[in-house]
Amino acid sequence: MTIEQPPSPPSSPLSARTNPMLLQTNNPKLPWLVQKFGGTSVGKLPLGVVEVVKKYLPTNRVAIVCSARSTECKELGTTNRLLRAAEEAINPESTKWVAIIDGIQEAHIAAARDLVRSRAIFDELRAGVERECEGLRGFLGAAQVINEISPKSKDVIVGTGEKLSCMFMTAVLRDRAWHRCRIYLAGKHPPSLPPPHIHCQQQSPDPTLL
Repeated sequence: MTIEQPPSPPSSPLSARTNPMLLQTNNPKLPWLVQKFGGTSVGKLPLGVVEVVKKYLPTNRVAIVCSARSTECKELGTTNRLLRAAEEAINPESTKWVAIIDGIQEAHIAAARDLVRSRAIFDELRAGVERECEGLRGFLGAAQVINEISPKSKDVIVGTGEKLSCMFMTAVLRDRAWHRCRIYLAGKHPPSLPPPHIHCQQQSPDPTLL
């Protein structure tokens, strides 16, 4: 992918209070900037991700690509847990995969509970995470019935971690920054941008959160 080199961010960007029209405009003439954040950044430093995004929004249209969340160690990262769930699902005698998905769901909700101050944004995220994990349980349950997970099916399972990560960061960005954020998944994203990703626009802050 070729992305136009963005200009350096301004040292003192205008605030929404001083020039709200400038920061609310998503100028199509601005270059795209695709930012990739690894699982550790999303898991341990989500507010740091917010600051990086805010830095470039005045001069770019920003798209964020997130790896699946990872916190304490790689073994406990979302991707490894999803792979273990897939292995357990093709064991006809195992129900461990259900507990693994339950743990992934609760981990994302708990992380958001600690960071997202808006009840409406948190409730929307929680419902989305629960819906995504419920779909995955159904997918793994079907895999257990046929006792098979193809390479393509494994991609779908692992990709759930990236979706959950994008959902989590979208909630944090909407709550902590002054952005309109939208998640794009496979088949529902602008041309030349990798799914799943988050597209952010800058807007005036919610005065109730200041």
